Amino acid sequence: MNVFKNWAISVCGACLISALIHYFIPSFKFEKVIKIGLVAFLMIAVVMPFTGADKPDISAFFESEVNASSLQKQGEDLLTKSVLNASAAQVKEVLEQALQKKGFAFSKIDVSMHTDRQNNIYINEITLFGVEEKARQRVHDYIKKNFNLEVTVC
Repeated sequence: MNVFKNWAISVCGACLISALIHYFIPSFKFEKVIKIGLVAFLMIAVVMPFTGADKPDISAFFESEVNASSLQKQGEDLLTKSVLNASAAQVKEVLEQALQKKGFAFSKIDVSMHTDRQNNIYINEITLFGVEEKARQRVHDYIKKNFNLEVTVC
């Protein structure tokens, strides 16, 4: 029964691939040659299991189609991560420039961000490292006043 299922999936896959190729090829003088090739491809897909020859497992292609939504989700997650990283880098750059312009010394800035279900970007936490103890409150107040951001100053 599994052999018949794999054969049916292979034939359906060949039909789908042929239909897509036929749909997307433009009309031109070699269109008949392409159609003959597609028919030959379909015939081979139908007859292959009865010849005893080893054939590629087209069903793996369709199983991967089922997993396409998970691949799409992974792609969206990767894109979201890239956007968050770029946004965090931009926030860091703006803060670095403002703090340097104001003469505040620091060694490093960490910015943590996230998105919600509507893809709004939020800043979780901003941490400044290497700020002298006596300047920490001034740095905190400067960022709060000028950027309206809460920051942890270490």
